[in-house]
Amino acid sequence: MSTVMVLSVNKITNYWLEEKKPYDYIHEVFRKIDGSQGNYEGIRLQYADLSESSFINSDFTGGNLIGSCWYKAYLQEADFNDCLIQEARFEKANLRGTSFRDAVAVPGIYQSERWERPGFQPVSFAGADLTGAKFQGANFIGAAVEGACFKGAVLDGTRFSLGMHL
Repeated sequence: MSTVMVLSVNKITNYWLEEKKPYDYIHEVFRKIDGSQGNYEGIRLQYADLSESSFINSDFTGGNLIGSCWYKAYLQEADFNDCLIQEARFEKANLRGTSFRDAVAVPGIYQSERWERPGFQPVSFAGADLTGAKFQGANFIGAAVEGACFKGAVLDGTRFSLGMHL
């Protein structure tokens, strides 16, 4: 595919994502796109695959990112404040300086006498670079963080318990 064609596909995809349509992006594949500096506030990307994509300095505030996959994504200085990110996978992602203030990633607890299905799986930051990331007020219960770097991360007021899943 030519460079011009790749640039055109990225532009079209970015415009489409910035429209923030309520249900159009659920279960979609957006691998290896460049959506940097985008305004995706309130977007619904449930179970979307954004692996190896770049969303540097992008705004996802208040988005529903449940089950989304960000494997090896470039997300430096992105804003995930107030997002729902249960089951999201940020394995090996570059999340330097990214903000997760008041984000929620609480797994459900299986209680067979009450629920017919188990709840969400915990969020995974395994192998991610979270240097300088901000987590104030975030709720990450059972998170997988094996091999993640939290150097200089701000964790004040965060509920962050660790899990062992991958």
